[in-house]
Amino acid sequence: LATILRYGALPTTFEREAVESVSATLGEDSLNAGLIAGLGGLLLVAVALVLYYRILGAVAVVGFTIFGSFLLLIIVMLGQFQGTTLTLAGVAGVIVSIGITADSYIVFFERIKEEAHRGRPLRSSVDHGFERAFHTIVTADTVTAVGAVLLYTLAIGPVKGFALTLGIATVIDVIVAYYWTRPAVLYLARSGMAEGGFMTIRGAVGEVQEVPA
Repeated sequence: LATILRYGALPTTFEREAVESVSATLGEDSLNAGLIAGLGGLLLVAVALVLYYRILGAVAVVGFTIFGSFLLLIIVMLGQFQGTTLTLAGVAGVIVSIGITADSYIVFFERIKEEAHRGRPLRSSVDHGFERAFHTIVTADTVTAVGAVLLYTLAIGPVKGFALTLGIATVIDVIVAYYWTRPAVLYLARSGMAEGGFMTIRGAVGEVQEVPA
């Protein structure tokens, strides 16, 4: 404290060397670029899921739509009631959440394939696959959510926007997985999209010899 007071008492003056003005459109351009990057990444993920998981990938694409709609709705509501704005850091959190959500679908679909290759019928594979996959999904999302809460609590500035969108996205991911993904795949497993051609669940799982569950 003595050192701070001593140096603060020195007769020091400051001279302005340069002044630079940055247009407000720079931030808008960066935000738009982030949104375009996020949409492009989402499109690539959707195409990859459909090509690899066939009809299950289509379920994931619809799930992404539901996920994005809920996330956007919450952000808009926060903006209206609490003045929250979507910053570039927040967009980064949304982009990261796309990967987290894609991982949830992949874990579930791979569990279905594992159960089917063990000899279970498709319906049973979906039930047992989701039961095991959902535990993994909840565990992974809980870790991410805890990290987002800690980051939001301890960080300052734009980082809070990243933590906020990431935390909201992880909660939505669990809800969509339980209330959309599982019922949708179960419906497909009981319909004509279970067996048959390239785009069916059987097409994604591959030919296996089934035995009674």
